[in-house]
Amino acid sequence: MMKHAFSTVSYDAMAKTESNRQLVSMLGDSFDITSYCCREFVEAKAPGQLPVLLTAPAIKELVIDHLPPDCTFFVARRTINPKSLGRVYSIPPMSDVLVVNNLYKNAVEVIEELQAMGVTHLRYTAHVPGAALERTFKYAITPNEMDLVPEEIPNVINIGTRLISIMSIAQILFHYNNGNIPESILHERYNRYMMTLSANLSRKYKKNILLQRQMNVLLQNYEAGTLITNESGLVTFCNTAAEKLLGKREVVGCDIRDLVREELLAKPGGSAFANIRDTLVRVSDTSYDLGGGEGFRIITLKEAREAQAVPAANAGAPEARPANGRRRAAHGARFRFEDIVHRSPAMARTVDLARRFARKDATILITGESGTGKELLAQSMHNDSLRASCPFIAVNCAALSETLLESELFGYEDGAFTGARKGGRKGLFEMAEGGTLFLDELGDAPVATQIKMLRVLQEREIMRIGSGRAIPVNVRIIAATNKDLLEQVRRGAFREDLYYRLNVINIHLPPLRERRGDVALLLRHFLDSFGTPADVLTPEASALLNGHDWPGNIRELKNVAEYIATTHDTCVSLIPDIRRLLRLDARDGAPGGEAGDGSGPAGGGELFFRKPEMREEILQILQVMHEARDSGRLLGRFTIRDILAERGAAMSIQQIKTRLDILRDNGLILTANGRGSVLTEAGEAYLAAGAEG
Repeated sequence: MMKHAFSTVSYDAMAKTESNRQLVSMLGDSFDITSYCCREFVEAKAPGQLPVLLTAPAIKELVIDHLPPDCTFFVARRTINPKSLGRVYSIPPMSDVLVVNNLYKNAVEVIEELQAMGVTHLRYTAHVPGAALERTFKYAITPNEMDLVPEEIPNVINIGTRLISIMSIAQILFHYNNGNIPESILHERYNRYMMTLSANLSRKYKKNILLQRQMNVLLQNYEAGTLITNESGLVTFCNTAAEKLLGKREVVGCDIRDLVREELLAKPGGSAFANIRDTLVRVSDTSYDLGGGEGFRIITLKEAREAQAVPAANAGAPEARPANGRRRAAHGARFRFEDIVHRSPAMARTVDLARRFARKDATILITGESGTGKELLAQSMHNDSLRASCPFIAVNCAALSETLLESELFGYEDGAFTGARKGGRKGLFEMAEGGTLFLDELGDAPVATQIKMLRVLQEREIMRIGSGRAIPVNVRIIAATNKDLLEQVRRGAFREDLYYRLNVINIHLPPLRERRGDVALLLRHFLDSFGTPADVLTPEASALLNGHDWPGNIRELKNVAEYIATTHDTCVSLIPDIRRLLRLDARDGAPGGEAGDGSGPAGGGELFFRKPEMREEILQILQVMHEARDSGRLLGRFTIRDILAERGAAMSIQQIKTRLDILRDNGLILTANGRGSVLTEAGEAYLAAGAEG
């Protein structure tokens, strides 16, 4: 049988080869097919009597001026090879995908064809070379235009050169219909192709059934309760753990709203806590849109075994520590905002800021000197947050070596290292699931550990030591440090990227020296907690304590309070011991102000004055303070001025300040910054000696 003939014109050599291979496989028995790329066709000046099939709409614009006037030509439609769809379905649902082609309209055609073929689970964006990317893409699809894909996209799927559609091939057959070309040729070839494709799809379907059965086995053995529903809320799968928590069998087919309160499912993608059959359960709801109005939801029910309710009566109890005294990680948050003793404006502002951010789920960085109460604030924020019913776990990053810190934080698998517990161990990130992990002294964490922490903050997943499996974690991070992290970054001791990941919300705790109004309040609080009345302190002792700078902050104050509570009934005077504890002895005995040479009265010497009248003025001030000491009062400069004025001994504020400086430097008075001064025992002795003289 005589063969008919036609020519094809494709964009380039690769497209020419692919098109020729397809057409020869279907029509080669009945047609002689000559294929050209655009350049070859223009140069060859092909004879006009042969019909020409232009293998893409864009080819027409390139060769229309070179087609003979009497030439019959057809413009083919292209379609995606169904064999390539398996790779496209490997892209996660609802991913943003860049569709790349040499022309924008060709890229749009690819998108339309994908959607027409049912690939509707992705979000497509057409792209051509030179166009700017509006956002970051992880996936790209291209029909054999790999060199046009932006280099920064990590995952590229080549669906190959698009095939000529079956209707375009039919145009050639219809043209030769008068030549008695049987349409059965087309039907036979097309049916053979579809049967091959169907067989491939059948194998994939069987594989999917096997995967589904394997997934059911996996979900049945998953420790959390798991339910899967369709878009209407009917349960299509329920594992044994979920049946146990719900107390029901045969859950499949039920409406999820009949099983779990509807308000807990109101915000898909989030989580909430519920009391189900007297058990505290965290309910997580995630929706997946497959496109075309189809989708499903996965609801997980996880018993909060590690959540600890904290009775208010225990808020002041001492921290539990291991038998060896070294605290690695503490579980449970005992303190609340109501337990923070304060009245100073500086601390009030800090507490107010912490309250505002407690219910936000952002990462918190607490900064402040050692001993300012950073963990107390972290516990209070946890107990005022939406995670309050879940674990609060604290770990001191400076107390552990690099290896031990990593095993504590991330856990390890069986046999990960010598001495590893059989069966492995969960890390603190996993143990804090749903709750808060407090990373104390993070500024001292090793750089290698910082890198892993950065991954947790970015990806919200951890990897146990000795494992290659990523484990998703749902924890809130509150970090604390007494270091200047920016300075640490400049010195290369702290990673800059981790600093900016942590420093989402920064809360600074003021040192005790900036909380003058809180010292007496905290002192009474600690003495009460040790069962000691506050009146064991004389005005002189109170002034001494109120005037101290407290470099050790609240921790130092608590230690002094405990010492006072222990020794107050075993000594005549607490003053020497307090001075020793506060390391103030070096300040005694040095004359100052306008005093002359010689050791001061506290050192056993005399006070000498360049102006004789100053001695009388000093004695007048000491007399006023003596009277106030008997009534337990502290006197400031303005009060002393007013009392002296009533007695006819007028002095300016500056004069009084100068004389008070002399008295303080010689140990005759103690000054509590902002609260006034009090007479010391040495001052009483000097006053008595002066009165006698």
